[in-house]
Amino acid sequence: MSKKNISKHHFIILSFLLIGVLLFLPACGSSNADEGKLSAIEENTLGSGASSFKDSFSENTSAENGSEETSTSESIAAKTNTDGKTVLTLGMLLPEDFPELLTAVAEFNQANEDFQVEVIDYYGEGSYYGYDEAALQLSLDIVLGKAPDIFFTGMIDYEALAGLGVFADLYELMEQDEDFDKEMLLTNILEPYEINGKLYSIAPAFRITSLWGGSSLVQGRYGVSMDELVQILEENGGNINSIYGLMSDEPILTTLCTLYMDSFIDWDNGTCDFENEEFYQLLEFAQEYNYTGGYGAEGQKASINSGEELLSYGIISCVADYQIQCELYGEAVEVIGLPTTAGSGTTAYFSGVELGINAAGEHQEAAWEFVKYYIFNGYSGSGFSIVQEIFDEVMAEAMEDNVVNSADSGINEIMWKASYDSTIFVYKASQEDVDAVRAMIARVDGKHRYHTDIQTIITEEADSYFSGQKSREDVAALIQNRVSLYLAEQGE
Repeated sequence: MSKKNISKHHFIILSFLLIGVLLFLPACGSSNADEGKLSAIEENTLGSGASSFKDSFSENTSAENGSEETSTSESIAAKTNTDGKTVLTLGMLLPEDFPELLTAVAEFNQANEDFQVEVIDYYGEGSYYGYDEAALQLSLDIVLGKAPDIFFTGMIDYEALAGLGVFADLYELMEQDEDFDKEMLLTNILEPYEINGKLYSIAPAFRITSLWGGSSLVQGRYGVSMDELVQILEENGGNINSIYGLMSDEPILTTLCTLYMDSFIDWDNGTCDFENEEFYQLLEFAQEYNYTGGYGAEGQKASINSGEELLSYGIISCVADYQIQCELYGEAVEVIGLPTTAGSGTTAYFSGVELGINAAGEHQEAAWEFVKYYIFNGYSGSGFSIVQEIFDEVMAEAMEDNVVNSADSGINEIMWKASYDSTIFVYKASQEDVDAVRAMIARVDGKHRYHTDIQTIITEEADSYFSGQKSREDVAALIQNRVSLYLAEQGE
């Protein structure tokens, strides 16, 4: 049986098992339960259901392949040590897609005399899970204390599980590290990821998302409300459809929710509030928005010159991205931010492999040593480094010529650093360009993150508003109820 073609009833069973475990945990005392308590949890909550799940699959694979496969979580539990080193397991999906991480693993293993990191692919060979099932299995392993020492948090809704005490606080591990100071990192990028003042996840790089426009229009304004944004657009002859970039490969409501989710959900306390004017306006915005301007460099330029495009939403990953926007607008660009009731409206999201550490792991300090090594050595040049020293170096390099040796002439030539649509080419940045990007990053006070389960609820219920069947208030009430139940199930 192919991993990708595993029958749906297996996935459904596993989903109910996770919910059952979450509901059972309060009766088991502390979430940092010892090994005996975790065994009791497994026995009482999984029971014959888990055996049936595993046994039924084993029977299928035995019949098809003539052999029995071991589940990913079982193989993780069996790991001890090798070549005299203690093994730290790192669980994720498709590690081959992240060569910088694998390089960091190889380098760390070669340099460290006591520990060796071994990558466990929940979706790879030896696993019988489909992609969604693999992510769910990792969540289940985390809840049961059976997870790897280190894991990829980008594929789980770790905010919803944080209240269980299953994630190690990276800030605490940083403080215990005599060779490390938190100020070595861009702390304002970490702050939006905090839950109750604790940090459970980190990556070597980040990108920022925001709304921007020409300086002549923005005029230093940022952190505006929805009403203020609409007023600014109308004063300049436009409306919400004068914003470029919000309709991409996903529904606009999904894009908006990734930016605003922290406004509606209190992850610290596991509560939510969707019955408010901000969410009502979000629904209205998603229903009414319909950008009709041009695309591509020439199309955008024409729309900007005609006033059809006044602002742009997008991602800034490097100084060259900012330079391209300046070329499009024909002037310096400023971020105004997406409309918000608090904050700047500019967010960041981790780039690269986002890692967390198992609070039930026996070697958390060693796990932190690898995570630290990765964030200092895993930056690929894509996005901005989370490490202040590397970030400063990259900013300085942006102001240097891109000199390459021509294969034809053998002569060093100055080449462009980035291009857009084979029409706009940018070269080394000015000090003003770099300062503008630094100012954008300094204003980051939110995070851009997908919450698949919650977004599914929002999308399902919002459809009745978009089709005119329900009012925005009725839809928000339904979302409020369903998301509240979801958070309660995840946090108990």
